[in-house]
Amino acid sequence: MLSIKLTWGQVLELLALTCGVALHYIGVYVWQPAESFLVILGLTAADFLAGAGNAYRSGRFETRKALRGLYRLAGHSLLLAAAHNLGKYENWLAWLPQAVYVPLALLLLLSFVKNLSLLGWIPEPLAQWLESRIDTYKNEPPPDA
Repeated sequence: MLSIKLTWGQVLELLALTCGVALHYIGVYVWQPAESFLVILGLTAADFLAGAGNAYRSGRFETRKALRGLYRLAGHSLLLAAAHNLGKYENWLAWLPQAVYVPLALLLLLSFVKNLSLLGWIPEPLAQWLESRIDTYKNEPPPDA
């Protein structure tokens, strides 16, 4: 039987090493700089949590639809990885990574802000303005099934 006794310092060192290796891997193979990729992951997770909270509060939460958050996270990661690698190895596609990153980040940020306004966490005048102009399909009541 294998028994390892680690101190808290060793656990923290192991955790820091794991995070460093993960950031290096992301920076080499997925996106450079890795921190901006983590921003996309964070925005995706925040948008998902705000949307799920809004759906739960309004009584429209469905586990089947909640799984879309995982699919979206995987899809965004693959899209960014493909754009990064194509732009890294083909000189004439050097513009591609930023052309993919910027609209994706803006879309996620707008969706997150819209979900926050629907949750009531944004002041009323701004929330009304956002609800009338951004993601208007979220304002519609659920269809009767």
